[in-house]
Amino acid sequence: MHRHDVETADIGVVLVDDEAIANLNDRFLRRRYATDVLAFDGRDATVPIKRQASTTVEGEIIVSVETAVREAEERGHGVEAELTLYTVHGLLHLLGYRDDQRRHAARMHRAEIQILNDLGIKGVHGISAAITPRGQRT
Repeated sequence: MHRHDVETADIGVVLVDDEAIANLNDRFLRRRYATDVLAFDGRDATVPIKRQASTTVEGEIIVSVETAVREAEERGHGVEAELTLYTVHGLLHLLGYRDDQRRHAARMHRAEIQILNDLGIKGVHGISAAITPRGQRT
């Protein structure tokens, strides 16, 4: 995370089902539906995440395994790759990335692809994703 000027991080990742994530989505964001991932700032989970001038990131990433299984099957790649995508997406939110506008979403998408590629995961946003050893091209 040095490319984001982060020196320390305290991040939890919680795997839940669609019902649990829908309840959290409703409770905190007033959205009455299941989603793939939610991120909560560890400093104050009641306010939108805003990257502060800090070298520390704290937070919790909530991931729906049910959604990941469904989406991975539909997209034709492994569940592990889909779960990693959701986790990276949540991490980027904790780093202050937004996806509420097209230009912000495009920036976030580019960052996701770069991180996934660095992890050896290719094609999650496309038809087929494969987890490969670092440095190996597919």
